[in-house]
Amino acid sequence: MIDEILINMAIEGPRIALLDDGVVQEVFLDPPQGRLLLGNVYLGRVQRVLPGMQAAFVDIGESRSAFMGAREARSLAAGAKDVVDDPDAPLPDISKCVHEGQAVLVQVIKDPVNEKGSRVTASVGLAGRNLVYVPSRATDAFSRRISDDVEKDRLAQMMDRLRASGTVGPEGGFILRTAALGATEKEIAEDAAGLQHVWQAFSDLDGGGDHKVPSLQYEDQGPVVRTLRDYLNANIRRVVFDDGQALAAARQYVARIMPTFADRLCLHTGPGLLFDLHQIDGEIDSVLDHRVALPSGGWITVEETEAMTVVDVNSGSFIDPVGLENTSVVTNLEAVTETARQLRLRRVGGIVVIDLIHMERPENADTVLARLDECLAKDRTPSQVVGLSELGLVQMTRKRVGDTLAFCLSGECAACGSRGHIKSSAAVALDVLRAIEREAMAVAANRLTAVVSAEVADYFDGPGTALLQRAGARISGTVLIRRAAFARTRFEIEIPEYPQEVHGS
Repeated sequence: MIDEILINMAIEGPRIALLDDGVVQEVFLDPPQGRLLLGNVYLGRVQRVLPGMQAAFVDIGESRSAFMGAREARSLAAGAKDVVDDPDAPLPDISKCVHEGQAVLVQVIKDPVNEKGSRVTASVGLAGRNLVYVPSRATDAFSRRISDDVEKDRLAQMMDRLRASGTVGPEGGFILRTAALGATEKEIAEDAAGLQHVWQAFSDLDGGGDHKVPSLQYEDQGPVVRTLRDYLNANIRRVVFDDGQALAAARQYVARIMPTFADRLCLHTGPGLLFDLHQIDGEIDSVLDHRVALPSGGWITVEETEAMTVVDVNSGSFIDPVGLENTSVVTNLEAVTETARQLRLRRVGGIVVIDLIHMERPENADTVLARLDECLAKDRTPSQVVGLSELGLVQMTRKRVGDTLAFCLSGECAACGSRGHIKSSAAVALDVLRAIEREAMAVAANRLTAVVSAEVADYFDGPGTALLQRAGARISGTVLIRRAAFARTRFEIEIPEYPQEVHGS
């Protein structure tokens, strides 16, 4: 459970860390493009409708068109309000929801990921502290984290009274957030009225009219306010800022929206930098490492690919004195606990496969899966564990809401093209020799010079000496090696008549 929030007002913008008992669980940084789109509302233009894919692409004025599936577009179909609250209702044909050239009001529900554009929905939801207002809904609903039936009844009756008194308008529906637990009727009423007031500004946009299309109509609250809105609750011991101006602005917001928590905001005055005291930058940098150590001496290896993320569990040096089965159980329990944290910290989404160490007893596997479920329950991002396969693989999914933290921190490697591997010196040396043979045959030359990197030149001076001599014999001539300040995989073959021929990358 998150109990501390650290907010560093860095040069590039706010950096926010969520801690549980001093351990970093999540970090929020600005994405590579400089700002988040999640939650923003746009008046967009439908560019293409693809019935075969049950999808449409919408120009929202960003660098890439947004994707909208039939599920996200169904609120635009005729009579949709009767079924939009039912997730199991059959999806309408996308062509009955939108047509090319149509101006539509949409909201970003998933930030752009890699080369893909954002995902949008026509069912706009405006988030407040206690409520989310969804104009396309016909009924109210509850957050999946609200399970107390008595509290549900209290909140439902409260909403009925507010509507009956006219305090809350009859249009649309509300989703009561976890923060609504214990909220007073006054707090709910103010939240609801404020959200409906914001929505009124959008009421004449659906048809486009004289409004610019595409255009941004509503920008969700900044990262600091969004974090306070979504995470500040009775479990939070303190929210620490390292900037007085940011603290003052936050205090104004908290005093207005949730005054009971105003005393939990404080200023870090040193000594040292706020993030340094908690080694936050080290945790951020760690997401670029594949291996993560476990307390008992084992480790997990996290490999992110475009299709899925794979987590491999290794017991390492740990040997439990009770026996092999207990070694597996202890390591697997530590591994799933750390995996749940790494998924949050790295912002991993999509399919996740965890390769556990084999366990003989089914009850032990159940214990490990129960621990995984327990740890994932602390994560606000929805996930689903499918189960343990016959091969000992845990299959699960976690909702993808944007780029991973590693993507935000890294760029393409010029040496390996982001593959993670480059050719060895020996392999490049063989490429050089083949290029020499090819050029000697093409121009009937018997004296060639290979200009290579220092690493490849060292190989020819050592293990590759015999290969170099053999190449000279094959062309009935001489092969010379000259060093240059090249990357390992780059080389040039110089021919007397044709100097500086480039054959390597």
